[in-house]
Amino acid sequence: LYVAGLQGWQTEAARITGLDRVRYTGRPVYMARDLKVDKAGVHITFTQPLDPKEAVDPQNYSGKRWNYRRTANYGSDEYSVATPERKGRDTLDITAAKVSPDGKTVTLAIDDLRPANVQIIRFNLKAKDGTPVNSEIQHTIHAIP
Repeated sequence: LYVAGLQGWQTEAARITGLDRVRYTGRPVYMARDLKVDKAGVHITFTQPLDPKEAVDPQNYSGKRWNYRRTANYGSDEYSVATPERKGRDTLDITAAKVSPDGKTVTLAIDDLRPANVQIIRFNLKAKDGTPVNSEIQHTIHAIP
């Protein structure tokens, strides 16, 4: 697999272009591979089973959300989703985390979950084998089915 890229804004890339080869090492990959949203919450599926004790602790997750305003001008400030007239980001209130029987999917219950231009969820977890699984996912919620 080869990946090509161009330098854009907000980057620390050393060069303006790149062509890199990505090879499978034969070792397990520890990362989120899917995210879905519904009325029950945000469902994040991982490539490896998680440590169930870590996965069900809401303190291991955090997040923010915000909207942009479309205008004739370039760019936009960030605006609260909960209070649209206020500039800034909202902090997500993650009230519960449940893990699926196979240990790979976590469902996060988020108070006042609603559509947002940008929502970020950060997680600091461990896989069942003890390997750290720490990252963040940025996504858009267009609608909640």
